[in-house]
Amino acid sequence: MRDTYHDALDSVTDELVAMSRLVASMMERASAALLEADREKAEAVIEEAYEAMRRRTEKAEALRADAGLTRSEIQSLESLTTEVVLARAGSGGADLDEALRALEAAEERLPPAQRGGIHRTVERLRAQQERARTLSEVRGRWGDAAVDTVLEREREVLDLWGVPGQ
Repeated sequence: MRDTYHDALDSVTDELVAMSRLVASMMERASAALLEADREKAEAVIEEAYEAMRRRTEKAEALRADAGLTRSEIQSLESLTTEVVLARAGSGGADLDEALRALEAAEERLPPAQRGGIHRTVERLRAQQERARTLSEVRGRWGDAAVDTVLEREREVLDLWGVPGQ
């Protein structure tokens, strides 16, 4: 079952990435046709895009059926992927590390009676950062193998969602 699940996740991700590339290509061609004031060409590109999306949708449905997954299971895969990506975004990266170091330095310059609020904030943000780094909560809900599979395809998912590379 787990192998089927991971194979299905790979297939769905591949198909979504391909669909997003197709849409981007069609949008570029349609925009060029509109800029050229070629209505017939623009309509042909749009019609071609609809047909391509229909074929892709049929293919995605066939992949889902071949994998033996229900639409509910596909939605679960989407939820898993979303949770992983959002949790990773919560780590804050280098910017948060720098901000936390600055807060800690500022805390040291304050009188001891005024340090409590900053100290609690820094501790809370560090704990959040660690949970995001390890994905412990997401792993607890979905399991290590499922999370690791999403992480292997993270860049493709972010590309699909239009998130620029870092």
